Amino acid sequence: MASLRFFQDVTLAPRKAEDLTQEEDYWINSAYMGGLVWAEPYEGIATELDFNEFYPKILAFGGASWPVRAGEFKTITHNLNYYNLEYGIYRAFIKGQPANQKCIRGFRFNPAGYYTHYDLKLAMELDLHIELSSESPNALIYDKAYLMSGYNSFYQWASYLTNIKQEGRQAGKVAKHMLVSLWGRLYSDGRRPGPHRRMAPFITARGRRIISGEIIPLGDRVKRIHTDGFIISDKNTEQLIERYEGVGKSDLKIVKSGFVTIKNVMNLKWINFEEIVSPSLSKSGKSPIRFISLPNEILDRIFQHYRKDRDKKMYPLLFVNKQWYYIARRLVWQRISLTAISGIKFTKALSKNTKPDACAQVLGLKFIGEINIEPDVYISEVCKACPNLQWLSFENSGSRILNNKNLEALLAECPNLKRLTIRGSRRISPKAFLKIPELTPSLGTIEIRGCLRIGKNILSDFQNFNPKIKLIIESDEE
Repeated sequence: MASLRFFQDVTLAPRKAEDLTQEEDYWINSAYMGGLVWAEPYEGIATELDFNEFYPKILAFGGASWPVRAGEFKTITHNLNYYNLEYGIYRAFIKGQPANQKCIRGFRFNPAGYYTHYDLKLAMELDLHIELSSESPNALIYDKAYLMSGYNSFYQWASYLTNIKQEGRQAGKVAKHMLVSLWGRLYSDGRRPGPHRRMAPFITARGRRIISGEIIPLGDRVKRIHTDGFIISDKNTEQLIERYEGVGKSDLKIVKSGFVTIKNVMNLKWINFEEIVSPSLSKSGKSPIRFISLPNEILDRIFQHYRKDRDKKMYPLLFVNKQWYYIARRLVWQRISLTAISGIKFTKALSKNTKPDACAQVLGLKFIGEINIEPDVYISEVCKACPNLQWLSFENSGSRILNNKNLEALLAECPNLKRLTIRGSRRISPKAFLKIPELTPSLGTIEIRGCLRIGKNILSDFQNFNPKIKLIIESDEE
């Protein structure tokens, strides 16, 4: 989720694509297939190759485009042309699928008969016979105006996280996870549809075409393919390193070389293999990774997205090292929501003479429901303990937490308050409500909903007397 939110923050594409109709969603689901997965039995010397950051580079490639608006259903009667094939999904039958297998070496078949233009172009390159469906419609075409380039959509997201990943350490691991998790989230999080569902079949189809382009020239030497990597017979390590390794040569890396037994895609075993190290690394004998301390600004940005998933996910970050502790602590304490049990413990701790240092980092307090605080605990003392408090919210908090006397006392202790929210209070009087601006000159917004004694005439008077304060009332609810 953190990767998705970060992408939505930095992308030039819409945060959420135009909604899909039921029919378009069916076509998208039908065309959405996994990676190229294939193997044949083999036993002997082999080398495994793998793509670096396969899907992030597919997403951010400047020559790629991804749909963000609804396509148009069409019925095509003419023969398909490789060079003029429009961006979209086609209903077609492609001959050559083996019995009980989804893939051949270089191509994945779709039993449902829904293929992207990437799939059809690859089938043409492999000289597979294509028959366009005679049913109407047989194509879902996306106009160029409805496409966003990979560069504008994903480059900033990929570049930022790749730089963090290359630095290594814990932050590098977090960035790596964020890089590989996004493309699936665009389609679905497992429970709800993702914000860019219509991109999904085109992303995986482009990935299959890229892998196919690498393995077809190698012919029968390819013994196993799995999404972003493949195994070829024979060792030839030096020649492969010369071909694939090095700056600007290829996105492929050589993973290992040795004796392998392959029974099927999921059943293989390496024996007496060696990890392959690039020449530049073996000559220097030193790792290219520089272990440096990441700037606080970068860690803060990453942690911000983790906080949005729920504050409890922040707590493990407190125990990594001192730098992470102080950044995570500040974010955990920035906005605090208090309910029955947590409210009693928190207010009791802050009403004592000795206050935690982190109180200065509290920017917002939210009291939810009835909280039976101790008799000797005063909310005004809690607010006083947080000198930088900018946001206060009371939701159905009851008279023990919020009444006329408490309200005046606590507001006097909040010189920096910017926003005040009061919902469901039965005790706040019109006189106390109208006095709020005098107690908090810095107040910019007040939200009041469901307060029994605050009628429309009082709200009207408040707005007339305090035109600079934004007043949000019940009628503003959606």
